[in-house]
Amino acid sequence: WDKNYVDVVEDSVINLAVDYYSRHGSGDERMKSWYYQGIVRKNAKRYSAAIVSFEEAEKDAVALEDYRYLGLINRNKASVFNATNNFVASLAYSNKALQAFEANKDSLYIVFLKTSIAMVYFNNGQIDESIALLNEVRQMEDIKPILRVQCDLGYARALVEKKDSFQVAVSIYRNAPHRLFDVLDYGFYAIALHGIGQRDSADYWLRKGYEKYRDREASASLMHLHSALAYKEGNYKAAYKMEHTALMTQDSLTRVLLQQSLSNAQRDYYREEAVLQEEIVKRQRAGIIYGSIIAVLLCALLLLFGIQRKRKKEELLKEQMARLSMSRDSVIYDNAHLVGALMREKIMRLYHLSNVYFKEENPGKKEEAFSHFKQALREIRTDSAFFEEMEADLNQYCNGVMDKLKDQVPAITGENRKLIALFFSGVPGEWIQVLMNKNSTGSLKTSRSRFRQTIKEAHAQEESLFLEMLEVKKSSRGTKQRDVIAKDISPAAAMCQ
Repeated sequence: WDKNYVDVVEDSVINLAVDYYSRHGSGDERMKSWYYQGIVRKNAKRYSAAIVSFEEAEKDAVALEDYRYLGLINRNKASVFNATNNFVASLAYSNKALQAFEANKDSLYIVFLKTSIAMVYFNNGQIDESIALLNEVRQMEDIKPILRVQCDLGYARALVEKKDSFQVAVSIYRNAPHRLFDVLDYGFYAIALHGIGQRDSADYWLRKGYEKYRDREASASLMHLHSALAYKEGNYKAAYKMEHTALMTQDSLTRVLLQQSLSNAQRDYYREEAVLQEEIVKRQRAGIIYGSIIAVLLCALLLLFGIQRKRKKEELLKEQMARLSMSRDSVIYDNAHLVGALMREKIMRLYHLSNVYFKEENPGKKEEAFSHFKQALREIRTDSAFFEEMEADLNQYCNGVMDKLKDQVPAITGENRKLIALFFSGVPGEWIQVLMNKNSTGSLKTSRSRFRQTIKEAHAQEESLFLEMLEVKKSSRGTKQRDVIAKDISPAAAMCQ
């Protein structure tokens, strides 16, 4: 519709295109959708909204280096500012459009823009600049006839406005097709004719102008030029009346334009707002990227920390296995009646697997033995029957010691009850360390001390029994090596034997 010169003013359809291509389209599609939305808004005289659309289109045009559309966008910006009487801004954007068309070697648009710029100069009172630029265009070759006529008419207006060469201006108007006359051309033609003494012809062309342009705004423009002729002829009353009517019409028109106009401050505001939104989006994207990188690094650090921690635990467990493999089976024989069948079976399995691990030379079988050891250890730690049988044996052979402990020292429960049962059973420290997942023998000493304190604070009736069973003594059996390993057998356990 734009190329067919149909001025569409309803933007409902183009708004759908803008919404779609803004999210899914290529840069070229997005640029064109914004551009044509600007055209529709300009046709509807929604000038502020039109400038915003053209600004969005310009971003993509610059990114795509599409000088054709960059020229069209700035040409239409110039048209908007010209319509709102902001001739300075209109001239600036016209020159930007001209630079873009020259970069694209669009000769047709170059001629059109230079003619438009000359008209802006004219509207801004820069008559000499207008004449110079129009002379430059008139000397160019291969100009389309209609553009040449428009250029000649503009040149004639400038000559009349400058009050110079009325005869040249009359010659141009006589040779130009009258169907291409603008309302101002009728007025300037009349002034030029009056200037060379042809007053009747001047009156004729003024009447022709009023007949063709009957709307209030156009006739007011013609009336302003007509008043100048009336004044020259001494008809001051008629001149005043026409000038007053023209000014009142212009005033009402200016008020409407001011409501629709986009000042430089407004333009800069919309531009800065758009830039600000872009910066916010960029910062959000950067934040997401940096956040993702930090999250990945954090996960990697946690993973490395977990792996390192697992390795340290396995190294500690292997050290404990080494001590178990050297401890032999004295725990089974020194406290045979305190260690039930289930406990003996599970502890002997751990002892056997630790020996296999350190004696095996094949790496695969060695790792398999270590895996079986960890599995057997997990089964013991989670097997309630293991500790229940141990408590039952202690109750049977030591006068119900675990039941008495429950009644008299209720603060010792859960994992602490399992630990103190192992102490009562005389299980060596290296075995307790493995079974209860303790990091060092020092932590076992701390636990013994804490249990003593808890028992004393409870004022238990069997306090002496409990404290004696927590005491540690060296085993009298075995070799010097076994003394070095330090089997921990309580005197109370020996008494229970």
